[in-house]
Amino acid sequence: MKKYGTFCFLFLSLLNAFAQQPDTLAAKSNQILQQPIVVIGKDTSSKVAIPDTAKLMMRDTTKPHATTAANATGVQNGNTSKIARAVGTVSQTQPVEFSLEIPGGVLFGKFEKESGPFLIKGSIIVPAGQVLEFGPGCKVYVSGDYTTITVFGQILVKGTREEPVIFQSAKQRPNPWDWDRIYIRSRNRSSFEHCIIRHSNYGVMVENGSVMMNYCQLDHNSLHALVVRNSDALIMNTAFQGGQVVSILCEAGGDVQADSLMINGNITGVAVGDKGSFHLRGGDISNNATGIVAMQGSSVSVVAADITKNRIGLVSQQPVPKKMSEMNYGNGLDVKIAGGAEIEKMLKPPESVKSVSLPKTSSAIRIKDDFAPGFSAMRAPREATTSFIGNVTTGLQYFSPKSGIDTLKQNHYPGEDNPAIGRVDNIQPEMQVFASGKKGDADINLMLDVYGNDWAGFRRNNTNLTMNYSDQSFVIGDFYENNSETSISGRKLTGLKYDGNFWEMGRGTKRVSVKAAFGQSELPKRVGEHELDMYNSYVDSGMSVRQQMTYEAALTFKPTFYSSISARGLIARDQANNTFIGSEAVDDPKAPNLLQAQTGCIDGKVDFLNGKMSINAELDMGRVDTLVDTMAVFSDKISKIAWYDPQVPDAISKVFGVMSTVKNYAFTLSCNGIFDGYKLALSGSQIAPSYFAAGNPYLELDRRGLTFTGEKEYSEQLAASVAAEFQRRTISTNPVDNTTLRCASKYAFGKNLPEVNGDYMFYYETNQERQSVSQQILIDSTSSSVRDTSYDSVYQIRDYKNQIGLELKQQLANDMDYSLKYQLLLETDNTNYINEADKNKRSGIQHQISARYGFKVGKSVRNRTTIRFTSKDEVQDSLKGFAYKIGDELKLSLIPRKLTWSLKGEYSNKLDKKVVATSDASGNTVVEHQSLKTIMTSFETEVKYSLTSKWSLTARGRYENSQDDTPGSRENYIAKIFGFYCTYLF
Repeated sequence: MKKYGTFCFLFLSLLNAFAQQPDTLAAKSNQILQQPIVVIGKDTSSKVAIPDTAKLMMRDTTKPHATTAANATGVQNGNTSKIARAVGTVSQTQPVEFSLEIPGGVLFGKFEKESGPFLIKGSIIVPAGQVLEFGPGCKVYVSGDYTTITVFGQILVKGTREEPVIFQSAKQRPNPWDWDRIYIRSRNRSSFEHCIIRHSNYGVMVENGSVMMNYCQLDHNSLHALVVRNSDALIMNTAFQGGQVVSILCEAGGDVQADSLMINGNITGVAVGDKGSFHLRGGDISNNATGIVAMQGSSVSVVAADITKNRIGLVSQQPVPKKMSEMNYGNGLDVKIAGGAEIEKMLKPPESVKSVSLPKTSSAIRIKDDFAPGFSAMRAPREATTSFIGNVTTGLQYFSPKSGIDTLKQNHYPGEDNPAIGRVDNIQPEMQVFASGKKGDADINLMLDVYGNDWAGFRRNNTNLTMNYSDQSFVIGDFYENNSETSISGRKLTGLKYDGNFWEMGRGTKRVSVKAAFGQSELPKRVGEHELDMYNSYVDSGMSVRQQMTYEAALTFKPTFYSSISARGLIARDQANNTFIGSEAVDDPKAPNLLQAQTGCIDGKVDFLNGKMSINAELDMGRVDTLVDTMAVFSDKISKIAWYDPQVPDAISKVFGVMSTVKNYAFTLSCNGIFDGYKLALSGSQIAPSYFAAGNPYLELDRRGLTFTGEKEYSEQLAASVAAEFQRRTISTNPVDNTTLRCASKYAFGKNLPEVNGDYMFYYETNQERQSVSQQILIDSTSSSVRDTSYDSVYQIRDYKNQIGLELKQQLANDMDYSLKYQLLLETDNTNYINEADKNKRSGIQHQISARYGFKVGKSVRNRTTIRFTSKDEVQDSLKGFAYKIGDELKLSLIPRKLTWSLKGEYSNKLDKKVVATSDASGNTVVEHQSLKTIMTSFETEVKYSLTSKWSLTARGRYENSQDDTPGSRENYIAKIFGFYCTYLF
């Protein structure tokens, strides 16, 4: 037997020499177990200290009447083995001292980590009716010649992700044949969870029995890792690797139900004999000499798994279905049809157990009633081929707003006097529609959110019709385009878009992707309009804020699975009077003349180490033309046009002809990857001063930056991240340098226990500014005549910010949760101002405390309360400003699945001050603080009643009272809003 094992090991060593990156295979299995592989120590034994408590019975079968007492919870000696990666034969790193030696004989009871490590010195038997259990962190070393663990009762291995149970050789230099197997012969199901088994002949063999494995790893066993004969086995999330001759052997009567397996680096991955049944859903069978071997009378089904990168993907006695080819790809030979004699040689049935005399059995082979020999395969679970679902909601809202005294008319809601129509317009009909239909490879989705206004116009919030067929889609209406900051970013367009993917590469990946889109941009705000989401802030645009027609075309090509290159062209053109869909164009006096921009973009990506590392690069070239200035003779035509004027050849030449002597480029290079559990990313970019992005006209130019991020989840309890960024920007002619460092971490004490989150940010900004300095120079001391002079003086600005946050939160078992968070922001102005009075003017400190509390009472009551308080003290801009906000959300299920009522309320108060420079009667500049006070009170309620499973009625009401004493504010108003809606589901 040892000679045969030695031959297999030498053959395996040659095979590993040609295998692809065994470290990668080990890393894949570690992703399943989320644990490193432990390299064992020297085969030496220490004295065993056995207390007199918690005894278990061990009977030496060589002396039938000799009985010894041992403790299953002995004292661990404290020595641990080093962590390393096991590839091939594992060498000694550190001697192991065994706390408990177990001689051959009868063994049962419960073993804990604190009693180990354990040394099994001879074959043991778990008798019928008894249980042998190993708890988390147990390390079991096996010595002796052909040692077998035979289970007639039940073996329960209960490891955890952090502390798996390990069975391995006790030799100083272990080999893949140092002990025999764990042999299970009992219908009482044995189980292995978070377990590692290595250095045996057959790993686990179950005959006339039952076994379950979950999150296990079986590696470096010589002949087999798992043998199932006349038994059932449930195997989930488990890795088989390290050169077994056959990783999983399913013999006659064996029924293996498997989910998410990783079978890599073996001679044969899975072998299924006559009347054997193997069903796999999800997983990876790769880098083996042979992926799957199946005899004529076997039953094999595979769903959504990959069989790839093997020398032979599938060996069978019969033809296989075409669908198997979707998962069986990229092998040296995907399918081989072989004879029965050849396949029998590959099955390698195990030898009988030699260490104990087993009772002879004549039990017949048991197979399930629905056993059906042959192959079946699916790429993914099947879906219904035809469906049509959706809903329609229609109703109306009534608005009753009233602006305060000394304020602009608020523009949050309609309903005040409208001089254009000479009446109050405060009723707005609304309708929302969603519909989705599917038939075969085609599906259509429709979304409408429209309303009426002024009783004459038809408005829309969102309209979208998407039609998909196979790998192509066509969109009509509103859609967002987002590729990168420098090409096109967050651009909402109304128009048409086409996406197509062609030429299958395998794994569902297409080699070529094509995109073409055009549409009108969303309506921008006018200069001076109030920002709804920001207190006391107004739009101050300096670029093109008109609506634009944007055109995009992109082509992506994948030379390999791990690389891609894209070419993208963009054109944007301002609209003046006659817009594409009839919306009113914005007349912005601060905007420049009509603009036309072209941008060309090339980007590429390459993945390394099976996707663990990737490099991305992007180069953009873009510029802008002022249409009215350069084409004044066509100004009348330009002011009305909505479409791009040149023909297609001219458009292409403009996009890719933007190379010029001026600096009109943008470049980005980034690298990210996963190394030993750390997620790392490094990115650098530069945007030249003359660059213009047709897909992002508000892009800040003339800047360069470097960013690094890293994060790691050490366990379910502990995670940390760090990010560093340097950026140089040019505002006017002065360079501004920004350096930012961010750190964050979390620690969770466990399920339903508190979690602590901490974060820190350091920000440093420096730049140069000029200040005009006036002085008087004495010309004649006799007459005391002087001369006034002035000059520009340069000084260095240095601003620091330190922000610290600390949060405590917890999700309790009784459906309650809470969060407490404190945040400190410290701003330091370390600028050497020329005027001493300006010193430290931008310094300040801000404190913010926020709390959240929520609870549920079954499915009947849900409530969430939030409180936030902010105070700040700035040297120049504020004198102890503060703000606080209190909110509550309550939802009641008055009649389950029939009648619900929700209530929301919010109260916020913000008191701030800003520096305002005015002139007095003498023309002198006077600096004073102007109060900025905003108080918002709001309540909202909703009642929903379901008439049937398809029909429901909804009533809503909202009250807002906003008080803002800032002159000319739009935040000073009272509004009452009511709505009623009807919804139909189909």
